[in-house]
Amino acid sequence: MATEPTVSKTISKHYESSMKKYLIPKTVGLLAAVGLLAGVSMSANAAWYWQNITGNGTDIASQLSMEVGGSGSALTLTFKNNVGIASSITDIYIDAPPPGGGTSPSPYFTSGPTFTSSAGVNFTVGAAPPDLPGGGAFNFVASSSADSSAPPPQNGVNSASEWLTLSFVLAAPTTVDDVIAALNSGQFRVGLHIQALPGGKSDSYMTVVPEPSTYIAGGLALLPLLFGLRSRFGKKA
Repeated sequence: MATEPTVSKTISKHYESSMKKYLIPKTVGLLAAVGLLAGVSMSANAAWYWQNITGNGTDIASQLSMEVGGSGSALTLTFKNNVGIASSITDIYIDAPPPGGGTSPSPYFTSGPTFTSSAGVNFTVGAAPPDLPGGGAFNFVASSSADSSAPPPQNGVNSASEWLTLSFVLAAPTTVDDVIAALNSGQFRVGLHIQALPGGKSDSYMTVVPEPSTYIAGGLALLPLLFGLRSRFGKKA
């Protein structure tokens, strides 16, 4: 009976051993990195998304976004409305209570907001009403706000090509990373009042705290690969 050549068998075992040493540690390392993301704050320029808290009209949460940017003590919040469904961001509210509780004015900002926007968007400091409609049920108390100029729907963010950036100077020693961490924990919250929805409806939205499952879902998807490698290269010759 024919036997497998010794050289061929040796090469095969060497290949499997090399791949096992390379691929499995790489895969385990990747999974570990993904898992660690669950405990790490988002970096600057990450986007946050929204939850409808009033439910009066068509839910447009998927077309609203806020990008956090800046560095050091310079914070920017950029708002977009990827229409879609007809609507306009007309009021912006920030609930940023002092760290550790308390009711004194927000310690996050020493000045601002100032505004930069695309054509067709015009906002000023101070919204009317002064607090996010419907936000009381969530203990949302605005420490800073902005309002689109009259007429509100037309001067709000009401098309996919429009945007609005609010710029703040943060009070020392607070940094942009501190704000991102506070957004992740739900201590720092942002609310939007949306008008000109279908049927003339309006709604309020609040930032959603990212869930750990968002970060680790990708890692879980790699588990079959890991076990497949273990099965393939873990067999004894």
